[in-house]
This record gives sequence, structure tokens and C-alpha cells, in this order.
Amino acid sequence: MTDIFISYSHRDHAFVDRLEAVLADAGFSVFRDTMLHLGPQWDREIEEALDRAKCVLVVWSKDSVASDEVLNEAFHAQKAGKLIPLKIDDAKLPYHYARSNYLELTGKGRELDEQAIVRLQDEVRRRIGSGTGSERKAKAAARTDEHRLKQLKSEIAAAKRELKDAQFAGAVLDVRPLIERDVRFALAHGGFDYTVAKREIEARYRGARPEYLQMALVALDREWDRNRAK
Repeated sequence: MTDIFISYSHRDHAFVDRLEAVLADAGFSVFRDTMLHLGPQWDREIEEALDRAKCVLVVWSKDSVASDEVLNEAFHAQKAGKLIPLKIDDAKLPYHYARSNYLELTGKGRELDEQAIVRLQDEVRRRIGSGTGSERKAKAAARTDEHRLKQLKSEIAAAKRELKDAQFAGAVLDVRPLIERDVRFALAHGGFDYTVAKREIEARYRGARPEYLQMALVALDREWDRNRAK
């Protein structure tokens, strides 16, 4: 099961990114629709994710109050007794939910209100059970590492697409940023074990131009030294 399902308007994704990071740092597992693949099974997968979640945070904003999808998810969550309503941007809540207690999460400029975040975390713990501090800390660390690897992998894929487009257009290519991302990924993926990361880099660049492998090994040494100095 997932601790938290976040329902929101995609126009508020930057705010929700910050909210998700705060919750993940506190050790909660978080589900967002960005984790799903687009396709005909979308609605069914959303419903299953709502059912698996222990609580549902609905972020009411000026955009989300007009979203049929958010309204449907809020209704589903309220019916299941999982709803935790959050309000940002002085949004006017839909009539059906305006009489419920809610948390105002933001101050000026959409800055997260620290006291409101503490109250939110306490409410989530009340709903799902807090567990031990060490258990949550270990889970949070594991999720943070997993998130970093996913982010690096996404950056690598994006960089490869950019290089491919540039090559097709006949532009002069600078592969160093891609190689540096590759190295950071290999090092993190190998648990920051230099030998494991080096083997992964050598395997990944087998058959590539020799200077690319050399650049990657130099970058690995530099990244290794930088992490040891922390």
C-alpha cells in the first residue's frame, strides 16, 4: 500500500513537487499520476491507486477546483474516509467540500508554511500509523536514493535525445554533460563503490569511441574524489 495519494491540477506541478519532496523526506511513500503510463487503462489505474492509498491529499487551488478529475478523486477519497483537503492560493473550495476542515499550506508566493506542514505530517501519521523513527528514516533514505537515480536516468535520456537531434542537424556535439551524468548514475547505482561503477562505465562504453571511454573514466575519478571529500 501507499501512504499518500496526491490529487492536484497539473498546473500546480511545481508546488506539488516541493510538497512531495517534504513528505518523502519525512518517510512517507507518495503516489502521483506522473507515475502512470499514458493509455486506455489510466482511469482504472488511478482508481486502484486511490484504493491502495491510506490517505488522499487533495490540493485545492484556483485551477484544481475547476478540474473534473480532481473533483472525482476527492469524491472517491471522501467516500472512503481518506480525504485530507489542502488549500493554496486563497482558492474557493467547491461547495460540497467548503464546510470541511482543511489546511492552508502556503503563504506569500506559494512558500510552504512550516507549521501547516507539521500539522499535515501529524495528521498523515494519525491516519496511517507512525512506525518507529528509525524505520521511517531508513525508508526515507531509500526513497531519496531511488528518486535521485530515476532523476538521473531521466536526465540521461533527455540529453541523449538532445544530442541525437543536434547530430541530425549537423551541429557540433559536446558529449561531456551526458558522460558526466552517466558517471554520476553509475556511481550512485553501484552504491558508490568505485570498482562497481568503473565496471559499469567500461561495459556501457564498450564499442564507443575510445576518447569517450577515457573521458568517462576521468569523470569517474573526479566524481569519486568529490564524494570522498564530502
